[in-house]
Amino acid sequence: MTISFDDMLAQARLERHVLTAWIEEGWVAPARDGDAYSFDDVDAARVGFIVELTRELAIGEEAVPVVLSLVDQLNALHVTMRRVLEAAQELPEPGRAAIVALLTEVDQD
Repeated sequence: MTISFDDMLAQARLERHVLTAWIEEGWVAPARDGDAYSFDDVDAARVGFIVELTRELAIGEEAVPVVLSLVDQLNALHVTMRRVLEAAQELPEPGRAAIVALLTEVDQD
């Protein structure tokens, strides 16, 4: 599902210049066709997260890029870990056991 720029403004209760600034800053990266933007579900969730950070948690705009960067790093790590676990499932039992042992060791540190 895609959301138009105007629908995103209404959904997030934002002013046009605010959402435009977030796009220009690279905080959110909707698809663009000429002058028209379209937001997918991930974009909409990110806009909602930025709204939560700035309105509800009162995070200053200077800190938002830091928070977004940390969240992006965590998401990338999650994807990497999922791939490692999927690959580990394909290993023979001794390999799986070794990975579990290493992960257990890390958890105890």
